[in-house]
Amino acid sequence: MISKLFVLAAATAFAASAPALANPATSVKAARTLCRQVTSFDPQRAACKVVAAKQTVVIEWDSNHEDNRVGCAGFGRRMRFQGLEFDRGWTLVLRNTVIETDKVASCKL
Repeated sequence: MISKLFVLAAATAFAASAPALANPATSVKAARTLCRQVTSFDPQRAACKVVAAKQTVVIEWDSNHEDNRVGCAGFGRRMRFQGLEFDRGWTLVLRNTVIETDKVASCKL
């Protein structure tokens, strides 16, 4: 028989390790912050838009596939490091402005 103390300790450990979920307004605010940061690097070559209805941030920039793949994960880590949280289901889509393609890389935020 599992003791109540063990169950309580396990539940506490699980809750402490689970990431806090943001609310929809917080997610949109985090997405807009991400866009501001991206476009501040090179506003002439980077565009960013938030599509809240689809829980998506779309970044269009002059880059290659490898840059997009690495950048996708990097943007997500940067947001978490800054304490900006997204609700489950938010996605970052990176597109290349030079090569006309729908999507070069995508990742969960």
